[in-house]
Amino acid sequence: MPSDEPRINRASIKDSEPLNPVWESEARSAPKIQARAALLECAAQAFTTRGYSATTLAHVAELMGASKGQIYHYYRSKSDLYYDVVVGANHLIEQETEKAEKAGIQTPPAKLYRIAYAHTMVILEKYAFMRVALEATQHQLLSHLSHRQIRANARIKHYRDEYEGKIELIIQQGVDQGDFKVPSVQIATKSVLGSLNWLTVWFDPNKETTEAEMSKIAQQTAEFVVYGLSPDGPPTLDLSSDI
Repeated sequence: MPSDEPRINRASIKDSEPLNPVWESEARSAPKIQARAALLECAAQAFTTRGYSATTLAHVAELMGASKGQIYHYYRSKSDLYYDVVVGANHLIEQETEKAEKAGIQTPPAKLYRIAYAHTMVILEKYAFMRVALEATQHQLLSHLSHRQIRANARIKHYRDEYEGKIELIIQQGVDQGDFKVPSVQIATKSVLGSLNWLTVWFDPNKETTEAEMSKIAQQTAEFVVYGLSPDGPPTLDLSSDI
């Protein structure tokens, strides 16, 4: 008889590259940092498949192959764990897009292309984190926040504001140099971010997707973003180094 339990993609957790913990973990020893990284991975998967309300720390512990006591060593509440997953998602975007942005001297179209490509790849490779982060922006799950959760919210807002400002600056530079033509830089910025983040809605993480297929999706998404801002069709992209 088929189980009504949500399907957990354990293989994707096992095979994925560990996420470096990003919340108050600097003082922990390496083994504990690794354990916390695995915990965040499992929590992201559980929240994605079950939803926030239906997920318990016991579910996360089961997915991780640990006891609830081991989970309590790091998190005393589901809400704290949830917020750390959202912080982690924003940290991943910031970390990978910053690498792309600093890949040598680039024209605004090339720089935006690289950032959009990196952003898309993070969503595809760390889908569970990104899905949780998207839902966190759409729903206010908690009516009262603890001090730690308030700090987490502030950090999340900082990540988002900084990233949006970075994209807006690149688009403005492109407009100033004649590479882009848009009626409103601010609206164009939000449209770019909306296009990228919407991958968390239409991408199916349960469908087997190869690395090459993910790269193709990222390339086409990045091209869509850049071409949509260009006044005279697709611009010439000077991508001097491989992505």
